[in-house]
Amino acid sequence: MESRRKRSRSQRLKWGCYILLLVVCTVLQTMPGLFQFGAAKPLWLLPLCLAVSAAEGEFAGAVFGAVCGLMWDYTAGRTVGMLALELMILCFGVSVVVQLYLKDTPSNFVLLAVVCALLAMKAVRDLGLPLSANVRCILGTDEESGSADIAYYYAREPYAPMAFTPDADFPLIHIEKGHYHPDFGAQWESSDAKPRVAALTGGFRTNVVPPEAEAMVLGLYAHDVEPVCDRVAARTGAVFTVSSSASGCHIHCAGKNAHAASPDGGINAIAALLEVLAALPLAGCAGTDAIRSMHELFPFGDNRGRALGIAQSDAESGELTLNLAVMTLTETGFSAKFDVRFPLCANEDNCKRACEASFAAHGIAVTGAPDMTTVHCVSADSPLVRTLLACYETYTGEPNAQPIAIGGGTYVHDIPGGVAFGCQFPGFDPKMHAANEQARIDQLLLSCKIFTQAIAELCGG
Repeated sequence: MESRRKRSRSQRLKWGCYILLLVVCTVLQTMPGLFQFGAAKPLWLLPLCLAVSAAEGEFAGAVFGAVCGLMWDYTAGRTVGMLALELMILCFGVSVVVQLYLKDTPSNFVLLAVVCALLAMKAVRDLGLPLSANVRCILGTDEESGSADIAYYYAREPYAPMAFTPDADFPLIHIEKGHYHPDFGAQWESSDAKPRVAALTGGFRTNVVPPEAEAMVLGLYAHDVEPVCDRVAARTGAVFTVSSSASGCHIHCAGKNAHAASPDGGINAIAALLEVLAALPLAGCAGTDAIRSMHELFPFGDNRGRALGIAQSDAESGELTLNLAVMTLTETGFSAKFDVRFPLCANEDNCKRACEASFAAHGIAVTGAPDMTTVHCVSADSPLVRTLLACYETYTGEPNAQPIAIGGGTYVHDIPGGVAFGCQFPGFDPKMHAANEQARIDQLLLSCKIFTQAIAELCGG
């Protein structure tokens, strides 16, 4: 478990540095006359505890804030504990705000895109540009969960003749692959055979590569499992933690999340854990058969659906991608869900029915959401596409920009003729659906200029 030991050493080193900084800041803050400007004196401990709380999460941040408060109280000669309580609450609140709005959320980039669109509309108005058509900004909040808000809006309002959404990539996206994400599983009678997998859980959202998975194995212990985990960790990059109990062992797998449309950028914790479990000397029972079937159908690294029999591609929209997103296994059955993004060449015969046939060969059945959605495709020669690409070329200097196809879905997926246009520029990684989403200010300002030109061109007199 070398990777686990390295991570533990890294954590100890990091917190050792935090403690050293705590001591240094305490000394700097209490040393008479040091960095003092008149009656004003820097409060070194406050920014330290806020920075640590922003980086380390709610619990660790609150504890570190309380420790900073205790040091502050003690060195200032005040009642010990009062400031500690205040800093604990403050650091907890700061950490919550950071985790909700500044980390691990796809909403940040979208919010910045909304600001760019609004600033572009304001610029058109302030410049007094002549318009022969109206422009409307529609703000949605449900794109990551099915875009029910957009469906509600367009059930009551007509579609605009031209529409673009700035929540994706430049130069322009004119093809969004179709989606296929069925629920599937199997049921069986419980068994007393050992060794066996008693429980497994992994994943939390269909459109995210699962970053964590865990399993309980009865009849095997840490010394039985760790050599297999080490081999799989070396091959996959996943990190395994094994702990023994009286009846067996618990295996935790840490992978790396990524958007389901780009599964190659992640480390699928469920697939990595299945590889470990399938290699263990488990007893013959229905649960073991299910584990080995799932490993055979979804081997680690197969993000194209080859083992499932649905791999395919075409020149215009690219390859099919697959993400085994969610899985739960108990003593009497399992359920799972994958996320497939399919190209224009896919149909029910070579995708849906081929998948169901592979499942049936392993005693697995589709239990819900069996249908494929449609591919969203707008002609590269449409007036909207040509106009937007011209605006992009004008401000970037990039000649002959071409529209692209993606596996992700945007707000225009179900809007006839709509395309995705910005705000992400080629070559920059905003870390979408991952920690510390980011954007470059100069690129956001450039997006505002491009959008302003686009509105003027599309709606001008």
